[in-house]
Amino acid sequence: MPGLAAAFFVLPLFLALAQDWPEFRGPNRSGVSAAKGLPSRFDTQTNVAWSVEAPAGRSSPIVSNKRLFLTAADAKHLSVMSFDSRSGKLLWRYSKARSRLNEIDGKRNDPASPTPATDGNAVYAFFQDFGLVAVSMDGKLLWELPLGPFLNNYGMGSSPILHGETVFLQIDQLRDSYVIAVNKRTGLLRWRVNRPNTIEGWSTPLVLPNDGELVVLSSNGLEALDVETGKTKWFVPASRGLMIPAPVTDGKMLIATVRGSDQPLVPPWEDTVKALDSNGDGKLVVEEFSKRHDAGSFGLVDSDRDGYSTEPEWNSVRSRGVGEFGITSVRLADKSVVWRHKRGLPYIPSPMLFQGILYSVRSGGILTSLSSETGEVKKEGRLPEAVGEYFASPVAGDGKIYFASAEGKVSVVKAIADWEILAVNDVGEGISATPAIADGAIFIRTQSRLYCFRQR
Repeated sequence: MPGLAAAFFVLPLFLALAQDWPEFRGPNRSGVSAAKGLPSRFDTQTNVAWSVEAPAGRSSPIVSNKRLFLTAADAKHLSVMSFDSRSGKLLWRYSKARSRLNEIDGKRNDPASPTPATDGNAVYAFFQDFGLVAVSMDGKLLWELPLGPFLNNYGMGSSPILHGETVFLQIDQLRDSYVIAVNKRTGLLRWRVNRPNTIEGWSTPLVLPNDGELVVLSSNGLEALDVETGKTKWFVPASRGLMIPAPVTDGKMLIATVRGSDQPLVPPWEDTVKALDSNGDGKLVVEEFSKRHDAGSFGLVDSDRDGYSTEPEWNSVRSRGVGEFGITSVRLADKSVVWRHKRGLPYIPSPMLFQGILYSVRSGGILTSLSSETGEVKKEGRLPEAVGEYFASPVAGDGKIYFASAEGKVSVVKAIADWEILAVNDVGEGISATPAIADGAIFIRTQSRLYCFRQR
């Protein structure tokens, strides 16, 4: 199609030249590759270049210089692993003992959930049970920066990103949140911005194409920090929600999924105490809380972990998500909000901005395409045979977009506003990690294996 070819021709230069997938969602966190000839159909027997065993995990594969990197964790160790991206051969595994064991819900997260990043000279990984580590391309420790312990109900999820000589990391937790910039060669702190009013979140930040601004999506809203100093350059307020999807940009518009609701998450404190406070002490313990709520969610209303939920803690949760929310488009020229789309927001997957169309997938396999200029819905429908949960974010290349479901179904969609389904593939087991595209292949991490699919 002429229009499709033209759209690829005007891709930013860094995409047109890129063959690597160096961090979460690839070049500049866009999820878009310039690769050609990617397969539409694949499974455990079809278009498999190679397949190897790999530890279970949620961190996504990254690729650089024919090397693929993963992180993993078991009961005792945190690991960075390197594979030959052409053959799947394990080249090395760097491991360090877990210095602490944070309690997290294993169904929702794991200790090595953040995706590593690489500049081709080193691999930078963040582990919630230690902090940041830098490992050479041959598996030797270069430096480490202990961080934490962290207080987050579901564990940490934000991935480190690279820009110039700096590693940036966003730490959003129940209290004492912050953003840091670290010298990638030495591991020394360049700056730290404390964010005491920010509650827990899992979004990965984004460096804008102007090279001077780090955009952070959190419960405070959208905030741009100067990459050299950490000082706030501009700010767009939003609902005080729990942010997970990462923002995306085309250089003119910044689009972020700001989660929220028109209704409070929990009922008023007065009504709750009246109904649930059995002993009349003005506080709730988990046994009282669980009369009407899931006991596993008690940590949300007990932020100091003292075993009691008090009125301030309850009201803090009640205020979450109330305010401006929706998939939000901000014009970078004047920082004005151009449009918001409030219906059917995704929970975890980041949106995909590709050739002027924004694609968003949510639970149930419901895919929505919107105009990036106006927010107009172009098409909304269900991905057949892939209607479950979605944790992985979509990735695109060769005029196709790949949507991986938690059940292991990968829908391949033609990248047009009125999107068309080209294939639905089954890789046999669940997927939590976002796929990677590099060297004309798509790399997918499942619960127990790592696959390289290539068109034969």
